[in-house]
Amino acid sequence: MYTRHPQSWLIDDLVPVILESDDHWWARDLLRLARVSSAWLGPVRRRLYACPTLHSFHACSLLAGTLKGNSCLLPLLQGIDLRLIAGSNRDFGVVTVKEMASLRFILSLDGLHSVTLGGELAVAAERFLHSLANSHTVTELYIDGNLRVDSIMSRPPSLEWDEVMAFKFPSLKTLKLSNLDLDVISSPLPFQFEVMDLVLDNVNITTGYLSQLFLQSSSLQRLHVLTKQASVFHEQIRLILSLCAIQTLHYEVQEDTPSEQPIFDHESSPCSSLRHLHLSGVHVDAQTLTSIGRCCQNLEEMSISGRIVRVAPGDWVAFLNSGALPSLRDLRIPWGTYYPPFKPWSEVCGQPVLEALTLRDIHVQ
Repeated sequence: MYTRHPQSWLIDDLVPVILESDDHWWARDLLRLARVSSAWLGPVRRRLYACPTLHSFHACSLLAGTLKGNSCLLPLLQGIDLRLIAGSNRDFGVVTVKEMASLRFILSLDGLHSVTLGGELAVAAERFLHSLANSHTVTELYIDGNLRVDSIMSRPPSLEWDEVMAFKFPSLKTLKLSNLDLDVISSPLPFQFEVMDLVLDNVNITTGYLSQLFLQSSSLQRLHVLTKQASVFHEQIRLILSLCAIQTLHYEVQEDTPSEQPIFDHESSPCSSLRHLHLSGVHVDAQTLTSIGRCCQNLEEMSISGRIVRVAPGDWVAFLNSGALPSLRDLRIPWGTYYPPFKPWSEVCGQPVLEALTLRDIHVQ
C-alpha cells in the first residue's frame, strides 16, 4: 500500500501556477487533474469552461445539460467556440429539435466576450448571430467557414452585415472572417462600428464595400487581409486607408496576379497613422516605393515579400539614401528582383543595400 510522504504533498496555492504554465493542456488531462482533489477542481473548471469548443450538435446538448444542472458553472464562461458539423450520414436540415434547443440555450448565455461560429453555423451566419441574446458583451467575433468551404453541400459559408448587426454588437473590438462570402449592406442610418481589429482570410466580398462599415467611425487600427483577389481588395483597402487611422496593415495575396491599380500611388491619400506595413505577393516597383515614402512617412516597420517585387538593388539604395521614411527601424525585403522571372541578388548586388541600411541604422531581415 502506497503512503504519500508529507514532503511530497503539493501546496494548494501552486495549482493555478502549474495550470497557467502551459496553454496547451489536453481536455482529458484536465479532467484527470480535476479528480485529484478539491484544490484542483476549481482551477481546472475555470480553464475548461472559460471557452468550451464544440464540434457537434450532440456536444451542444451535453454542454447545455451540464450548465442547466450546474448553474455555478455559468459565471465561468467567457466565450464559446461552436464549429458544429452534423452527422456524416445526414444534413443540417434534420438536426433534432432537442439539439437546436440546446444551441439556442448556449447562444442565450450571458457574459460571453468571445464567440466563434463555424461549420454549419457559418452558413448564413447572421441567422445565429441574431440568436445571441446578450451580444452587447461580445468583444471578439469569429466566423469560420473553413469546414464548409470544400463541402459538396449546396449552400456556401456566408455572412450578411448591415446596420442591425452593427447595433447588435456595440462592444465589438475584433472581427475575424474566414473562407466565406460577405455581403455588406449599405445603411441609410448612421451607426457606430467600433471594431479595432479586422481580419479577412479568403473572404469574397459579394456586395458593398468594407469602408461602408466605418463611415461614422474611424476606430479601425489593424487590418489583416489574406486573399486571392488582388484586383478587388486593392480598391477595398485604398478606401479603408482613406477613412480610418490604420496603424497596421498586413496584406497578403496568394496568387501572383498583379493588380492594375496599386494600393499606393501618386493619387493615394496620406496615411500618417500607419506604423506597420506588411505586403506579401503584391506587385511593388520603384514607383510604389516612392508612393509609400510620400504617403506613409511615419512607418516604423515595413515588410515587402513575395516573388513579384520589381525593385532592383539600386532602387532600394536610392530609396534609403533619399531619407524616405525617417522613422523606419525594421525592414524586410525579398533580396531579389522580379524581371521576370524572380532572380535572387548576388552578394555583390546586395552589399550596397546592406551599407545603406547600416547608414540609416535600420534592422533588416
